Amino acid sequence: MQITIDTSSKTPIYQQIVDQVTEHIATGIMPPGYQLPTVRDLAGESGISHGTIKHAYDMLELAGLIKKTRGSGTFVCDLKIRHYRPLTPSWTRCRNYLFP
Repeated sequence: MQITIDTSSKTPIYQQIVDQVTEHIATGIMPPGYQLPTVRDLAGESGISHGTIKHAYDMLELAGLIKKTRGSGTFVCDLKIRHYRPLTPSWTRCRNYLFP
């Protein structure tokens, strides 16, 4: 999975990851059932910290776009059965939910 990070952007890195994965899902580049790389693998190939990638994956799961299964991996949800929660407008609510 190719992630491009703009370090000069005011957009947080985790949000850039969320935005790119969301776009890949929406355009079919990552179809339902697609297995995302592990946090460790993505961190190793991209140079982004584990915590930042985990935060992005948590936000994507909270939005209903991916499903993490211990021991199996992280997969794009089936668009027909997932319960999509829009990623906007309230990132504050999501952030407060994950980090009270």
